[in-house]
Parts: sequence; C-alpha cells; structure tokens
Amino acid sequence: MTRDVRCGPWPRGLAAFCALVLFDCAGAAAWAQPASSPWPMFQANDRHTGQSTLLGPQGPTPEIAWTFASQGHRRHSPSVGPDGTIYLGVERLPVAAIDPNNGTVVWTSQGNAATADRSQPAVGVNGDVYIGARDNDLWSIDAADGTTNWRFKASFDGDVQTPPLIGPDGAIYAATDALATGQFYAVWPDGSQKWHARIGGSPHNVSPALSPDDATVYITTGGKTLIALDTDDGTELWRTETTALATGSRVPNYSPVVGSNGRIYFAARDGVYGFNPAGGAILWSFKPARTKFASAPALSNGGKLFVGGWSGLIGTFYALNATDGSLAWQFTVPGRCQFVNTQAAIGADGKVYFGCGRILYALDGADGSVEWQMLFDRTFQSGPVISAAGTLLVGNGSSLYKITD
Repeated sequence: MTRDVRCGPWPRGLAAFCALVLFDCAGAAAWAQPASSPWPMFQANDRHTGQSTLLGPQGPTPEIAWTFASQGHRRHSPSVGPDGTIYLGVERLPVAAIDPNNGTVVWTSQGNAATADRSQPAVGVNGDVYIGARDNDLWSIDAADGTTNWRFKASFDGDVQTPPLIGPDGAIYAATDALATGQFYAVWPDGSQKWHARIGGSPHNVSPALSPDDATVYITTGGKTLIALDTDDGTELWRTETTALATGSRVPNYSPVVGSNGRIYFAARDGVYGFNPAGGAILWSFKPARTKFASAPALSNGGKLFVGGWSGLIGTFYALNATDGSLAWQFTVPGRCQFVNTQAAIGADGKVYFGCGRILYALDGADGSVEWQMLFDRTFQSGPVISAAGTLLVGNGSSLYKITD
C-alpha cells in the first residue's frame, strides 16, 4: 500500500529544521530523512564522506563473526537501520534484511523478480528502504516486513544502479543511464516525482551527494564530468569537465564527496580533483602518472582524502590533503590489486579500512602503516561498512562477512 508521507515541499530553512525534528503533518507518516544509524546509505551520510562516528575493529587479529551467502557477487555494500538490522541488495529480490547478531535472514522481498546490481540501499527514518533495480525502477520497501510500498519507473531501458540518496526534505535522489542519455530524478517518499533532469552521459554506479546547506545536489557522468543541480527544481547550476577521457563502463564508482566547507571532491578516471562549489572551478588535481581511478574517495574529519588507484596490476592507496591535493602518504598494495568500486571507510579514531585484490586492510590514517590485514578467497568489488562499534561488514565473492575483534 502506498503511504503518503510528503508534507511539502518546504522552504530550505524549514527543510533544515525538519532534518533535526520529526513531526506529523496532518496525520501523515514521518518525514523521510536518512535513518539515525551507523551507516544508513552509501558512504555513511548524504555528503558521502565514509567517515563513521564509531571505531572499527582494532585488531591485531580480527575475526569473522558470521558469513551470509547469497546469489550474485557483492558489488555493493550493505546499509544499516536504526536497530542494527542490515539491508543488502540481492539478486531477484531485490532486498534482504539480515539479523546483525547471527547473519540470518529476517525477511526477503521475494517474488518481485528484480535484481539489485550496484544500488546500495538507503534507509529512511520513516521505516522505508530505497533501492534501485535492473527493472528500471526505484523501489520503496517497508523495513518492518519487506513488503513493497511503491515502485517508481525511472525510464525506459534504464537500470537504476545508483545507490539512492535521501535528502533532509524527504526527497530520494537516483539516476539511470537510459541508453547513455543520463536521467536524474528526485522522488518524494510517497513515490511521486519531485523533479526530473536530463544530465546526459553515463551516471551508472554513481550516488549523488548534497551540499552542506542542502541547496545543491552533485552527480557525475562518464567518469569525467561533475554536475551541480538545484535541489528545489533540478535546474542545472553548472557542470565541469575534468578530462576528454570518458568511460561507459558499469563497474567503476565515480560518486562525488562533499566537505563541510562545501568543496566537492571527485576521483575521475584520470585523477582526483577538488572543486569550488561557487561555479565549479577546479581548485586542484592529483594525477599520478599512468594511474587510473574507479572508486569514490573517503573524506576524514581531519581533512584527508583517502582513495585507491592502480597502474597495470599494481594498486596504490593514497592519502591527500583536501585543502590543496598534496600527497600526505601512499601505500602500495603487495600483489595484484585494482581499486574498482572499493571505497574506504574511516573509523572514529582515523583508521582507514578498504579491500583490494583479496586482502582487507586497516591502515593508520596518520601515516599509512598497516594495523592489520585479512586474506579472503575472492577479489573485493565493494567497500566495507562500519555497522556497529568494533564491527565491519564487507562483501567478498557472493558472501557478506561480519568482522569483529
């Protein structure tokens, strides 16, 4: 049953207020801000920093607490609800709810015959889980029992692979490639359309990110172009192209990251860039020779950008100073390693967690020294999530693993 939870649209001042206070509007259900949880959406928050308020596993010998096996490869990360329930996109469902204590299934949204490919779920405070699927739909699923609230048809022949973003005004943002036309949508929590913008290019695996004042939403296309749009009506404010090189591949993750000062950061195909939010001018670039990038950066509270790149089969993890893009340190991963859709997670103490090749690492964010590492059977295709104090969730092969001390 579709539930009308839209009480707006509100002016931006009230939208910011609504982000802090939950209330009823003429008896309607709660507004759909992101859930108050350790990791409710892609890279933990609506600016996609990957910075957690919790400590991850400290080591030196972390252990696998449980394993959840499902169909398909883990090409996207899970998200976490307010009670700790884990929501994971899976093939032909498209979502499973998992008990964080033992890794057993709480419910699955079976019978829907839709595959979640790279669209990490987003969990709303209103008790809904939003996810894109390869049936061209953005789904709203009830977190209590897995029933479908509504399905928003994005476009013809346009898989919704983007991890949805939930804004403080309740809007859910998602994009679709749609035969390389690049369609971007804002949808109200009742399933009605707020606005639609044709952005062109290939957003594919990209999750949009919000400015600190929630007035602007950023998205990238083709691994080379950053676009800013007005959150009120979808009007394009500016776009900046970083390079002539482009990719239509569905595998990389070129999601933007936004700092508390409003600056935008984007690991494009050929390098990492910092942008001025007033007009989109490139402030700096970091472009090591013959190095490719295909994962979103993570941004620490201390002002460091963490991102992996590779040349040939040699992977290097970089720590950059966000102010000017200068190199703070780098760590060369032993063995074969390509950083593709493997975003890092940052613990409250500055430890940085990422997988590359078959190894999961914890590095000291200050100097890049190895705190601990774990060998897995398969190559990592998604990033870890800090789901509770001292706990990581990470996908490898077709399984999801809970890592604890």
